[in-house]
Amino acid sequence: MVEQNKIPSFDLARNYLRVKEEIGVAVNRVLESQHFILGPEVDCIEKEISAYLEVKNAVGCASGTDALMLALMSLDIKAGDEVITTPFTFFATASCIARNGAKPVFADVEPDSYNLSMESVLEKITPRTKAVIPVHLLARHVK
Repeated sequence: MVEQNKIPSFDLARNYLRVKEEIGVAVNRVLESQHFILGPEVDCIEKEISAYLEVKNAVGCASGTDALMLALMSLDIKAGDEVITTPFTFFATASCIARNGAKPVFADVEPDSYNLSMESVLEKITPRTKAVIPVHLLARHVK
């Protein structure tokens, strides 16, 4: 019998329970107002996020994939460019790089955290490297 992996999974249910009531109130406001696209709720969260991040603006996106595409487009990532990332991620990370015409370059991860190895990133940098997309799926859960 093969021993099961001992890395704990990210517990979305536990995280949801912490904010369940607050989310329910916000969802009801949206349903009652019928402002499903843009509207006051999106404006509010964009302002809260920009204040939290101490930046001038934040833009709400429909998905993480859209957010990655928007970020890469804003950096003018295009054909011939390289973007370093991790292979330990959802496929959208690499697909967004490719959809912008660039080449995904995979760096190794640290065995204790599964985050990008900075040594590996530095080894992968070439004159064509335009960006690095780090991903930290399990950083808080691995000991």
